[in-house]
Amino acid sequence: MPETTISIGGFDVDLQALFGIAHECRPIVCKQDCCCGCYEICADKNEVRQIVSLLPIASHFAPHLRDGDEWVDLFDPVEQGLCALETDDEGLCQLAYRSGEAMYCSLHSAALHLGLSPFTVKPKVCSLWPVAWVEGERPLLTIQDDAFDFPCNRPQDPRIAPLSPAIAETLQWAFGAEFYATLCQQARERWSRPDEL
Repeated sequence: MPETTISIGGFDVDLQALFGIAHECRPIVCKQDCCCGCYEICADKNEVRQIVSLLPIASHFAPHLRDGDEWVDLFDPVEQGLCALETDDEGLCQLAYRSGEAMYCSLHSAALHLGLSPFTVKPKVCSLWPVAWVEGERPLLTIQDDAFDFPCNRPQDPRIAPLSPAIAETLQWAFGAEFYATLCQQARERWSRPDEL
């Protein structure tokens, strides 16, 4: 196990990767090569239901979700209980939309409009990004391999830089306060970091 990988709650965590990225979602810098257009996004049946329930609001932001009185085809079944989100002719997720030069997610916009946390309405893989969950004999929590190909991410020195606020928020949402406290404690011990983590 690499020196910067720790174990928390039955899975491995790559401390260097999580602390080594500064992430800030900036829709104005999203062009064609954004996270909404580079991955196959799969949703489970609960996530599909959640997406469908938000389509009336999401379509106000992304009118292309409607084709007359019908909804466009959003889901492609890929295996039992999972559907891939369909993409448009440019390869962008059907739920993405442009406003001026910026790229947005209509689910995210719908959640904010309704006063909901976007974490609760988007597919988990979208909410986690650029954090990645790698399946294996022991699952690994790390950063997406190509994260630094995107303008919303930049490297930082994991030994001294604070955990990026967006990454911290994501980890607390996905894994809880106890996990987050343990992660920060392990980082303090590993790198003799100050208590302001």
